[in-house]
Amino acid sequence: MTQHRTPVRVSAAEWLKAHFEIPKWGALAMLGSGLVLMASGFGAPVSLQQDFPWIIIDASAQLRPTNWFVVVGGAAVSVIAALLMVPMFSNPTDGERPPKPPLTPPVVRLISPEIVEEESVSAMVERYGYKWPKTVIEWPPSCSELQAAIKKGQMLFDHADVSVLGADHFKTNAGMALERLPKRREWAETLLPSLVARVVHFEDHYRRLAIRNYLILANFEVHFELARLSSWLGLREASIEVPDAWKPYQCPDREAHLKRLLNGSSSKEIVNARLRVVGGKYIPNVGHYFNVPKSLAMGSRPQRADKEDICRWLIPQFHYQLSAQLPEIDRYDERWGFDKISGE
Repeated sequence: MTQHRTPVRVSAAEWLKAHFEIPKWGALAMLGSGLVLMASGFGAPVSLQQDFPWIIIDASAQLRPTNWFVVVGGAAVSVIAALLMVPMFSNPTDGERPPKPPLTPPVVRLISPEIVEEESVSAMVERYGYKWPKTVIEWPPSCSELQAAIKKGQMLFDHADVSVLGADHFKTNAGMALERLPKRREWAETLLPSLVARVVHFEDHYRRLAIRNYLILANFEVHFELARLSSWLGLREASIEVPDAWKPYQCPDREAHLKRLLNGSSSKEIVNARLRVVGGKYIPNVGHYFNVPKSLAMGSRPQRADKEDICRWLIPQFHYQLSAQLPEIDRYDERWGFDKISGE
């Protein structure tokens, strides 16, 4: 049976390149020779010299074709040289173009429960400004170690009855905590882009402070239940290691932990105050309590509060706990108001 080949279309430049391997300087020389021939055919004076550009064509002379054979030959040489030079100086074809390096996924990283990798935040700001896409939060390595410790604790109940004090509580809650963990992590990631968008009205320093403290707060909120479970005596008796980074957060005193995480080096008095105004908008119903510096919570009317305290304390807590419930609050600024301090 006769096989018919499908003709393949190629350009003249590609055909010449495939059949004639000529270096760039050779093609340039051909182009120059063709131009000289054409000029000679038109009767233009041509002179040679030792220094660049080596060939001088006097185009000011009155030109007329004196030898059509030379003109046509020079034009042909010039065209062939130009075709040879096209693939040399153009961008490589799709088959030759080196593959583009894959874009790194949008990601920010925490080094420990207290430390955010600032370089990752800066890289996101440089790449996206303050309109972030869904962003991956790379949790501290100690979080995986904490998760592994709780899983090992679960395995203790697979082989025998465990009579260590608190065993029933650990057995009941460890499985649920591990099951909720992926959803909690995903929820923290989902909220991050809207936080970034809502703090755009602040100066860059305060924006980054709000982002950093949100990441620290979210990491704490997501893994706090595991940290509390890791205090179970049965883990220690089974020689199951708990990461040192989470041992300070094993006790249930949430407010003390937030002071440790968010307050930085500040010595301000922190109180639990009821928030009623966010960005100049009133919060309906009964309001919600947040840990804030007492100076920020003073006064029952909305006030332009200190940007440092707002971005360090208020925005991270409010955004993590309430932003999804109050989508009408689409920007954060200095206008916040409290109407009650717990215990007063």
